[in-house]
Amino acid sequence: MRTVIVSVSEKKPGVVKLGFGLTNERGLTLRGYVGGGYDNLAGTGRSLSARAELNLNVSDIKFPENQFNVGYLEPYIFGSKMRGRVNLIRSQDLSAINREIDEVSVKERNDLNFLLEKDLSDNVTLIFGLYKLSLQRTFEKDDKFQEERDSVATTGPTIEWDYRDDKFNPKQGSFFRLTTEYSDPAIGSSSTIKFFKATSRISHYLPFFGKKIVFVNSLRSGYLKNLSDKENSGIPASEAFFLGGQSTVRGFNAFTSSGISERFPNDLELNLLQDANFKTDTDFKVTGDSSFSLIKSELRFPLFGSLEGAVFYDGGFVAVSSFSFSDIYRDSAGFGFHFITPVGPVNFELGFKLDRKQTLGESISRFHFSIGSF
Repeated sequence: MRTVIVSVSEKKPGVVKLGFGLTNERGLTLRGYVGGGYDNLAGTGRSLSARAELNLNVSDIKFPENQFNVGYLEPYIFGSKMRGRVNLIRSQDLSAINREIDEVSVKERNDLNFLLEKDLSDNVTLIFGLYKLSLQRTFEKDDKFQEERDSVATTGPTIEWDYRDDKFNPKQGSFFRLTTEYSDPAIGSSSTIKFFKATSRISHYLPFFGKKIVFVNSLRSGYLKNLSDKENSGIPASEAFFLGGQSTVRGFNAFTSSGISERFPNDLELNLLQDANFKTDTDFKVTGDSSFSLIKSELRFPLFGSLEGAVFYDGGFVAVSSFSFSDIYRDSAGFGFHFITPVGPVNFELGFKLDRKQTLGESISRFHFSIGSF
């Protein structure tokens, strides 16, 4: 008989992280963040976290985009394994650029989210957005135009099936998420905002040669319906569907240094169709219904060490009732390099538009820098 002595020590529950970088977005944009958290308050498993992010375009707009996030986790709600989360988020982001009238619009959001989470199994999680309130304000950077305010309150469930072998750097398995939301003035939305929204995403990772090569495919879709019959009612652009950018269709940028929006649909397309006279696409509202579909396909392969290469194809469309776009499906293809880290890959990607619209001032290609995997 042997006596085995096992010594266990708790890792430090507190952590502080910071980082910085730069991209070629709108010429040159500096990025930085600092965050921290404590995962075991008073030995109870409760956690508190905070994070601040700053993006500053030093060569053009020179407006400090920012986000501040404070979160709290309660691990045992009603004495069960149901988790509760509270998040407070304040952000200011550039929402539109219109060089013709020298206007730069800023979207300010103050969000309060109450979430309940329950693990139904090792791979299935139910997340209920018990109550989400977003107080939104759009204003011109130099206060030349009157501000616009909206309140959007939503509630609804999300369910996730996660069968990936790794959440940060998956090489095998699949992931599925379905989210439904309902908004109504009765729960805090503005009087003209009432809608139903559903979005879904499925990603599949197929490995070859001992997971050295991975073929990744992701399908996303969504449906949005305006339920208000009041005059001037509509779903604000902050809740509408748009595609274009690193997370959707690479090779497109939301905003360029010339102020042209390459996401779609954009203000130029909408104005050409209906002479709607939108100053920017953030003035756009969905008065009927809207839907979107997106496919992202990528082949990843090793190069050397922690560096891998990739070739990709992205394509999708956004449909809006009462609007008929001449070329509704937009797509791109390209290549990239991914540097693998324990918290996800650092990505450098170059996408080329396969159906470039020169009449809308679109470029041939766009470079993207990001962290994380789709």
